Amino acid sequence: MGKRIQVIITDDEAGARQVLRTLLTDFFPELELVAECEDLPTCVKAIRKFKPDLVFMDIEMPSYSGLEVHQFLDPEDIHFELIFTTAYHEYAVEAFRLAAIDYLLKPIQFNQLAEAIERYKQEQHKQTALEQLQVFRQNLSEPSDRKLCISTSEGKHYVALADILALEADGSYTRIYTRNQGSIFAGRRLKVFEDMLKSDQRFLRIHRSSVVNASCIARLVKGDEAHVVLENQQRFPVSLDKLKELEQRMSS
Repeated sequence: MGKRIQVIITDDEAGARQVLRTLLTDFFPELELVAECEDLPTCVKAIRKFKPDLVFMDIEMPSYSGLEVHQFLDPEDIHFELIFTTAYHEYAVEAFRLAAIDYLLKPIQFNQLAEAIERYKQEQHKQTALEQLQVFRQNLSEPSDRKLCISTSEGKHYVALADILALEADGSYTRIYTRNQGSIFAGRRLKVFEDMLKSDQRFLRIHRSSVVNASCIARLVKGDEAHVVLENQQRFPVSLDKLKELEQRMSS
C-alpha cells in the first residue's frame, strides 16, 4: 500500500465526529485520521502541524464558520481539499455544486461518504481548497456573476455561466463550448452538468445530447430537422418534444 491519505475531522458536535470517525476507520483503510477538532482555531493549528490531504469541515460551528478556514491560513498552508458537512439541505447547495465543492448532508450516509471519497481520489492534486472557496464565495455573494468549475485531465477550469454557449454529450464525457476559452473537454456526463445548471433559467436541454444557453441563440429553425444556430454560428438539433419549451424560453 502506498502513502495513506491523511485526514482531519472538524465538527463542534462530538457525536458527529464519532460517526464520521467510525465510518472512516471501519471502511476506508487507505485514509489515516491524524486529528479531530471541535472548532476552527484548533483545526487551523492541526492543518499547520499535519499538512493533511483532506479535511472534513463542519459549516455551522460556534464563533467561526467552516467556510472561513482560508482566512486563517497562509497560501502555502493550503494544499488540502475540503469536504464540507452540513445539517441544512438548502444551505448554499447550488453554490457548492457550481464550484465543484463536495459536501455531505447530516446525518452522513455511508454511500454519500464513499462517493465523495472516490471523487477525491479521482481528482486529487488538481485543485486546492483556496480555489474552491474563492469560487464558492463568489457564487454565493454574486449570483449574477457565478462561475462553473469544470474538471478536465489537465486540471480545473472556472468559466462564468454567461460565457457558456452550449454543452454537448460525448460518450461519458461532455464538451463545453465557451465564448472566451474555446471548447473544454470535461470528465463528467452531460447529466451532471445539467443538474448543476438546472436553477439557471438560461440553460435548457434541447436534445438528448445537448444543453444550450438560450440567451446565446441567434435563431431557431423549425421543420423536419429543427435546430438552433448560436451566436458563433454553431448548430445544435432540437428534439420535437423540446421545441415548445424552447420557444417559450426564448420568448421570455
